[in-house]
Amino acid sequence: MLSTTTALVTGGSGGIGRAICIELARRGATILPAGRNAQELTETLNLINDANPSANHKAFSCDIKDPASIQDLVDSVKKHASLNNIPTIGHLINVAGTNSDSLLVRSSPTQIDSIISTNLIGTINMCKYFTKTFFLKQRAGSIVNISSVVALHGNTGQSVYSASKAGILGFSKSLAKELAPANIRVNVVCPGLIDTNMTGTLLPLLFFHFHLFFFIRNLL
Repeated sequence: MLSTTTALVTGGSGGIGRAICIELARRGATILPAGRNAQELTETLNLINDANPSANHKAFSCDIKDPASIQDLVDSVKKHASLNNIPTIGHLINVAGTNSDSLLVRSSPTQIDSIISTNLIGTINMCKYFTKTFFLKQRAGSIVNISSVVALHGNTGQSVYSASKAGILGFSKSLAKELAPANIRVNVVCPGLIDTNMTGTLLPLLFFHFHLFFFIRNLL
């Protein structure tokens, strides 16, 4: 059980982030989901409270592309922890991310900037701010960053997304070495395609192509 654990999860308003929040809450942890969509964050908070009604869960608004928003998040988490006698923030789980599938030559500067700023720079800044404010002072903590299988293998139409996720992979490996002396663990997970709001419109098309490929192969 994780009854003494408090975890902040970015991207907590849906998809992988929401699933992580619910599962950790079910195992006894206090969960602090963060995200941009207030309505979906409220839905996540309700699900967390259903899974573990005895903890002081709280949702926070944050846009990880904006360092000022991250600083506001840090300040709000410190206040919540102080008011509710939460001694430590044990875990930071960086799930928040975005994607806009496009061939590189068709990608606009705005698309490229949004993907890199959210997925890579946002993750880096979350790690920086929370490590400095909480983990280094505690001399303990755990960071989990969500990368992607495309960081390892690439994928057509996801060159910028792949770059952002590969950046997270390299960043996490180096940060783990930096923070190990302070008893702070850094790990990275590279999931494959998961049925979420971000991939929901893509999955039916992919399954169609998979089935078509195997059908044609069996005919040859």
